Amino acid sequence: MKRSFYLKLLLVGLLVLNLLNALAPLLVGSSHALFQWIGTGIYFLLDPACHQQPERSFFIKGLPMALCVRCTFIYLGMAAGLVMIMLKKRLFLPEAVYVSFLIFLILEIGTEAVGLYSNFKILRSISGLVSGILLIIFLITIVPERVFKKGKQ
Repeated sequence: MKRSFYLKLLLVGLLVLNLLNALAPLLVGSSHALFQWIGTGIYFLLDPACHQQPERSFFIKGLPMALCVRCTFIYLGMAAGLVMIMLKKRLFLPEAVYVSFLIFLILEIGTEAVGLYSNFKILRSISGLVSGILLIIFLITIVPERVFKKGKQ
């Protein structure tokens, strides 16, 4: 099968993941027991993908989304990055971009961990979005090229 099929399949998976993320609090907050059960199942299903700390999450109808802000935007960024890859066949960024952002991300997480700031959701959103975009571009374009290039030598 063609590479584009797998990229589209991955994109659909990421979009479904983000849809489930937003649906979980709506379903749990429903008055119907079956919807509440399904919503609880979504939280359980997404638990391995995120720490799900409510104080680090967006809320819908008074309930936290199934993924924290950073994870939500990482997965949205991955979906956006896939769209960018599909629209532009060859999308390569200099390695310095990846290294620079990795340093920024480590500093952002580290400064929060030591208490220099607390739960700044806009910064978490931006770092998550850019992380997701760069991660998917790196995994889809750079890693295969490096692996196949080494295999041909």
